Amino acid sequence: LAYVVYTSGTTGKPKGVQFVHRGLCNLTQEHQRIYDIRSDSRILQFASLSFDVAFCEIFMALANGATLCLGTSAELMPGKPLATFIQEKAITHAS
Repeated sequence: LAYVVYTSGTTGKPKGVQFVHRGLCNLTQEHQRIYDIRSDSRILQFASLSFDVAFCEIFMALANGATLCLGTSAELMPGKPLATFIQEKAITHAS
């Protein structure tokens, strides 16, 4: 077991979803291949940590020696704030 995400999904009943190392490794390797993630890549951490997609962004960076760029909620607001953040941090990948 790599980690557990707690969700209510569409049922409204809370439950834990288990992610095993093998699945996490396979997903991370596919992201590396598809998105050409390298050690000089700069990945935007856009998803909230309470959302399971955040794990994709985190592990995609960690597994490839890339930089994970975290912004404040104000910096990640759509429009000018986000565009400025992406430019200033030289983001190469965003999901």
